[in-house]
This record gives sequence, C-alpha cells and structure tokens, in this order.
Amino acid sequence: MTGNSNGAQPVYTTLTSVYQADTSEEGRAVKPPGRWSPADATRLINECANRGDFELDYVLKIGDAMNARGLITGDLHHLLKTGVVKGEPVESTIEGFFKYTIEGPTPNSDDTPIAAVVIPSGCYKIKITSLHDAVTQAERTT
Repeated sequence: MTGNSNGAQPVYTTLTSVYQADTSEEGRAVKPPGRWSPADATRLINECANRGDFELDYVLKIGDAMNARGLITGDLHHLLKTGVVKGEPVESTIEGFFKYTIEGPTPNSDDTPIAAVVIPSGCYKIKITSLHDAVTQAERTT
C-alpha cells in the first residue's frame, strides 16, 4: 500500500470494521487477522482483490489444477473479486490465520463454479492452497 500525495496512508474505512489487525507503514499485517464470518470474509476478500495492490500467492499444485481446468491467473483474480465465501472458516496451521472457501464462476470455467481455499493475511496477501470444482447446493444437502 502506498501513501497518498501528502504522504499520509490511505484509509480504507470499509475494511476497518472487518480487519482490525495492526499494520506496518507498508500495510502489511504485523499480527494475524483473526476469524471472520463468511459474509465479512467475502466482503474483505472481494475488496482486497478489487484494490489490486495485494499479493496473490499459491502453492505449486494450484498450477496443475489450473491447467487441468483451462484456467489462467486472471481467473483466480476474478474469483477473488467476485466469489462468495461458503461455510465457516477452518483454522490454518499458523495460529490466528484461517482458511476460507470462496466459490464462483470465472471467465474460463464455462460458467461452472470453481472453489478455492484461501488464507488471507489482512489485505496485503491472499494465499490459495487448494482449487477444485465447487460443490452444488444439491450435493451439499445429500
């Protein structure tokens, strides 16, 4: 995150009610973001992805999953910008960080929803740890 023309840090008031972690001057989280409700996680992830100044990181196996589905990195960005977090978060292996499953169609998924498991680090970095086909509502109830 960069400062504005007078040197002050920009204020993202829509995020402050969700993301209360302290940040450094560069906007990086200096303590874990904590647990968010699915609605708050959806809003935060969408807003961060739409800002465009976040770091997208993913584990090596995501490249294989993308290739198998004919997806490109832009599809991951689209999913983060427009997707919806489904279900409750799961604690990650790092204390204070949580995994969220975000679902939605992408330009190259032929309107078939995909799902990604993501670990946000505030609004600075979003790591994708898993990519798979989204489970339909009918499949969830069976």
